[in-house]
Amino acid sequence: MAKKFLTAIDLGKCELLNASIHNLATAPSAPGDGQVYFNTGDGQMYYYNGSSWQSMSGDITSVSVTGTAGKGISIVENTTSDGEYTATVELNKFGIEDLADAGPGADRILFWDESATSAQWLSLGTGIAFSGTELQLTGIVNSSLVNDSVTVVAGDGLTGGGEVELGGSITIDVATTTGIDTNGDAIRLKGADALTDNFLPKWDNSAGELVDSIVYGDGTNIGINTTSPEADLHVVGKGNTVGTVLIETDSAGEAQEDFASLHFRVADNEGAWKKFAMIAENTGHPDGMGALHLALNSVEGVGDSATIADAKLTIMSDGSVGIGVVPADDTYLLRVAGDTYVGGNLTVDGTVTYINSNTVEIGDNILLLNRDEAGAPSQDAGLEIERGTSDNVSFLWNEGAGYWSTVDQAFHIGSIASEDSMTGRNVLIEQGGVVKSISAGNLLGEGITLTEGNGIDITVGGSGAFTIDAEVATDANQGVVELATTAETNAMTDTARAVTPASLAKLRFTEPLVNGEAATTIIVNHALNSLFCIVQVMELATGATVECDVRRVDPDHVELDFCVAPEDGALQVMVMKVA
Repeated sequence: MAKKFLTAIDLGKCELLNASIHNLATAPSAPGDGQVYFNTGDGQMYYYNGSSWQSMSGDITSVSVTGTAGKGISIVENTTSDGEYTATVELNKFGIEDLADAGPGADRILFWDESATSAQWLSLGTGIAFSGTELQLTGIVNSSLVNDSVTVVAGDGLTGGGEVELGGSITIDVATTTGIDTNGDAIRLKGADALTDNFLPKWDNSAGELVDSIVYGDGTNIGINTTSPEADLHVVGKGNTVGTVLIETDSAGEAQEDFASLHFRVADNEGAWKKFAMIAENTGHPDGMGALHLALNSVEGVGDSATIADAKLTIMSDGSVGIGVVPADDTYLLRVAGDTYVGGNLTVDGTVTYINSNTVEIGDNILLLNRDEAGAPSQDAGLEIERGTSDNVSFLWNEGAGYWSTVDQAFHIGSIASEDSMTGRNVLIEQGGVVKSISAGNLLGEGITLTEGNGIDITVGGSGAFTIDAEVATDANQGVVELATTAETNAMTDTARAVTPASLAKLRFTEPLVNGEAATTIIVNHALNSLFCIVQVMELATGATVECDVRRVDPDHVELDFCVAPEDGALQVMVMKVA
């Protein structure tokens, strides 16, 4: 839909850039004076002069031809109802107006016949004919010549030949056999013209010719199934499959201990040892199962190439892994010989984690228990000590009671410092097995005076009890307020709760317009739950406001329409909820 302007638009003598006049197949009904449109049927621009539509095409619409046409020339003028003017210049009395058509498909020569004082067609006699734009002799038969044919003899390696009449043709071919073909006047290998540069050719016996193989070489690297090798040997899978390289031993189909290896030498050395290797070991299994070793020969100056004995990492066929050791059984999926350092987080999903060390040092100052607790707390948590044949003891947070507890064990707090003065102090006491605090004044029976402050209420109860409450804040009273939820903030009707800046931020929405599909209509999901929103579009490069059609299709979506699809990410949409 188009954006409606219900008032005149004054550009203040500014340019109207890249404008397109209203495109219609027919003229608009009930036009106004000076209204214009572009007719898509005849490709012309029209304006309304108050009584009819007038064409604006051409630049000599109002010009008339004056004067008298010369000899043999006439001028025919015409003006259509739409104001389109035409003038046609015609040739007359040139001697050809009464000349009959020579007939379809016939070429003729026009000449001036002085005796008839008119233009005439020139007749062609026997043996004369047209060939394109040339006049040629024709109709002379070979029998009228001394020699009406010649004999062509095919030499060694050629086929064809024989007698051919004059004006005829004969073809001499090079004799070919399997794999041999001809190209022009040259002999070539069959299929050679279809070979591609840098591909290693192969022989296709079924077609009897050379064809491209899957091996490609650019003079530096070799690629298999790729024409852009990025290493000395680059293998790419064919038809979206995985590229693989197979190294296989020959055991004559018998189950026996054997291994296949891939060795590496990273630099020349005195003994030319291959110190690095990946070794696949078959331990005699009939299906070739065993272990995969990553071996590094670390003996400096002596030794041989890397072997299984130099394995630093081993993966068994059952999935168990050994680092610095070959797994002896499948009790553990991972065995590490020596110290192990974990540079990142360590997550253990098992049910039990055993630490057999006598000393455990932890760098963090907080131990988090019940990390997987979700929702309302329900489990007690703390420390439990194994005491062998005696009952274990524990120090737990009692979730039901809401305090720390030694359960049924004694609790000793060690040495307590003495205090001479009790003024302004709190004293710990026990009530029902729970430790509580009481002020020194209440403990000693001294009088206490409490004074209410701003937003604070104090109520005096019996037995020296005091209740201190925070007052509820109003527009006339300081006090404690409750923070509004997202739903309450979006409702914009609550008068008793406070709104934080983060909540206010949820009343507005902004993001770059994504338009990878080059669409002219873009739907924006602002999720503000209101039709009463201010929507504005800004060009990021200049900061200028961009005008487009805006439709609030529902409380969470607006639809933006553009005459021309905006560039992806070039515009920023901003939405502000007002009610």
